[in-house]
Amino acid sequence: MAASASAATLEPVILARDRWLQPGGTMIPSSVTAWAALAHDRYLAETLEFLRDNPYGITFDDLIDKTVNEIIYSGSFRHLAAGDLRSEPGRLWTTDAARVTLEQAQSVHEAETSLLVDEAGAANALALWFSAELAPGVSLSIGPGDPPTHWGMTTAPLCSPVDLAPGTVVRARVGTAPARPVGTWTTGRSRCRMPTGRSTTNRRCGRRSKTDPDRRQSFMNQARTWAS
Repeated sequence: MAASASAATLEPVILARDRWLQPGGTMIPSSVTAWAALAHDRYLAETLEFLRDNPYGITFDDLIDKTVNEIIYSGSFRHLAAGDLRSEPGRLWTTDAARVTLEQAQSVHEAETSLLVDEAGAANALALWFSAELAPGVSLSIGPGDPPTHWGMTTAPLCSPVDLAPGTVVRARVGTAPARPVGTWTTGRSRCRMPTGRSTTNRRCGRRSKTDPDRRQSFMNQARTWAS
């Protein structure tokens, strides 16, 4: 039940659970956890490089601006590998399929997580995915480096690549909203704690943009609920 991480389908699943699940019945999966990590999306980098070269003698500045403010959902194409991650994964929230209420499923939520950079490199996106607990000791994850499934991969681009040093801790805040005709990704301010103890604040653009209708199912862009 990826619905626990997808606002587009969570609400009807909870309605069905409340109506038809018998006392003592089991929800599978029992819980779903949303994750985030800094990543280098090479396909995003190649796309932006192509557009910035003014192909065919045409300036694509407006398209570049929209591209870095758009949630990217790859469909079944697995475009991120484990080696593309630039930080340890950080947990955003966990949905308990048996206990989440309809009100929670319909609510807005945001969470903050700390991402520890383990090796030097550049990040140009925030990778977003989920893992599901199917049964005690049996789980499924669709993150970078995990075995392929029919679920695609989701990234939230940064306006420009950020060079990272080992030991840097980046606080990432992910906000979600109820299902809408289109999705949005709004970047803001991120504060990094450097290994020396100094702090630096990077401002990224903060615009809203429309996504392709096929992408609005992105579980992170439209996730509804969370349970601590």
